[in-house]
Amino acid sequence: MLNFLVNIVEQIDLAKEHVAKGGADNARFGLMLIDNAVEITLHQVAKDTHSERNSFLYRDNPEDICSG
Repeated sequence: MLNFLVNIVEQIDLAKEHVAKGGADNARFGLMLIDNAVEITLHQVAKDTHSERNSFLYRDNPEDICSG
């Protein structure tokens, strides 16, 4: 999890550097980096939530995991 957060922070930092350079192309690239960081973060949250829900739903009936 820590590596995940480090990668996201590095990507946001790189986006900040590009936006600070000025110019439309750098701003556009910075925006793409931020958008990608948000997408990756939301995907990770969805995966974590899915895992938590599955482990909670099937904690009493492990045989239900295969059928569901």
